[in-house]
Amino acid sequence: MNSLKKANIIIPLLLIAVTSIIFYGYKTSLDKNNIMPYKTFLSEVDKGDVSDVYLTNNEKIKITLKDGKNFYIENPRALTFKEQLLIKGINVHEASSLGLEDYISIGISIAMFSSLAYFVYKSSKSKSSSFKMSAIDANPANKTNITFDSIAGNEEAKESIKELVDFIKNPEIYTKYNAKMPRGVILYGPPGTGKTLLARALASECDVPYYAVNGSDFVQIYVGVGAGRIRDLFKKAKEKGKAVIFIDEIDAIGKKRDSRADGGSDEREQTLNALLAEMSGFKENQGIIVVAATNRIDVLDNALLRPGRFDRHIEVGLPDVNARYKILKLYGNQKPLSSEV
Repeated sequence: MNSLKKANIIIPLLLIAVTSIIFYGYKTSLDKNNIMPYKTFLSEVDKGDVSDVYLTNNEKIKITLKDGKNFYIENPRALTFKEQLLIKGINVHEASSLGLEDYISIGISIAMFSSLAYFVYKSSKSKSSSFKMSAIDANPANKTNITFDSIAGNEEAKESIKELVDFIKNPEIYTKYNAKMPRGVILYGPPGTGKTLLARALASECDVPYYAVNGSDFVQIYVGVGAGRIRDLFKKAKEKGKAVIFIDEIDAIGKKRDSRADGGSDEREQTLNALLAEMSGFKENQGIIVVAATNRIDVLDNALLRPGRFDRHIEVGLPDVNARYKILKLYGNQKPLSSEV
């Protein structure tokens, strides 16, 4: 499809280029063949063979003999030139400085420039579009068999996440009794404690689409790219009706804003504003939950943490001795282990 689009642009450009070469070649050969020396012109005037002269400001001017032939002569640019021609009974025309050939030449140049500009515009637009979505997979991840029973340790965090299942499955019940459904949940704690696993289990238990992205995917050099990716992601999620959106390392876009005016700060701030706007636009009964994960909740912007955005903050800490025993028992159950373990 892309090759067909390129062909549709390149073929007209080639046709214009070939036409231009043919036209300029024809015009050059025509000019060389039809140039009359000025002395010969004066001789033709004396003989009364010149019918018309077309005066312009160009280097060469056109003359027409009485037999109908056209020639070009050097423009003498003399003040009395027109008067002398009129005395000889020659028709003098004050023609435009641009002849038909000049207008054709200008038209071809404009057509070539316009085609080139259109080609550059379409190419940049195509690259921008592909660049916009290059790092974001705006499609839900494949369903997995991960459930809360597949996770051991962090029982408090797991129980807090479990409470969201009914919110997502039956949001109408809570809306009926004016209960506020949480729009966002932040899982915070050290790396490797199972924050991503909890988000996947939530989507699996609810049997809804699961969108997993990384905060760094939204931060780009060009201002507006990250915000566009945010809007596209949430648009796809809303089309599904109910969904879990997981943003890992949200501190990449959600750090506290400052007064710096550099491009990176502007891009991150626009992306953060887009995220806040999308979360504020959720309907109470929409059934979409945004789960974010971070190692540093203390660096997040206050606008993210206020009610109506990320309502719940769940700590996912390192497992204690009992939790480690449960993890080992769960994952070592199907593994051949020594009797001493």
